[in-house]
Amino acid sequence: MERPGFFMLSSDSSLLVITMAGYLLFTGFQAYYYMIQTSRYLHNIKSQSQRTTQLQKQLFKALCIQAFIPVLAFIAPCLYIQISTALHYVDMILGNISMIWLTTHGIISTTTMLIVHKPYREAVLGMVKCKKSVTNAPSQNNSLVKL
Repeated sequence: MERPGFFMLSSDSSLLVITMAGYLLFTGFQAYYYMIQTSRYLHNIKSQSQRTTQLQKQLFKALCIQAFIPVLAFIAPCLYIQISTALHYVDMILGNISMIWLTTHGIISTTTMLIVHKPYREAVLGMVKCKKSVTNAPSQNNSLVKL
């Protein structure tokens, strides 16, 4: 492609697909490894109270849900972009829908956080209702995730 002032790193899409697939595999294995190691550590720890261990497990599950839902929401548009790039298939409507879907990351992450963690959920509901949020006692269960 000969255009002055236009730079293209490569016209071969296989390099992009291989690079992105390698990156996704590397980060996926890394996330899986750390999730398993953290889970093992939390289940094998014996030097603290049972209540502290229960709260740590509950927080870990809530954080896993909070991280997993946005990732799950992005699998379809990312796969579409990867496959269409590899096959040199261009559909502007589906490409634009995929990009719009990917830009919803902030709202999906925020909504997930508000649903999973009870203190955040109560504070936002209190603001929406124009009431003061109710403060919970420290011994109460403050998360949607149960053990």
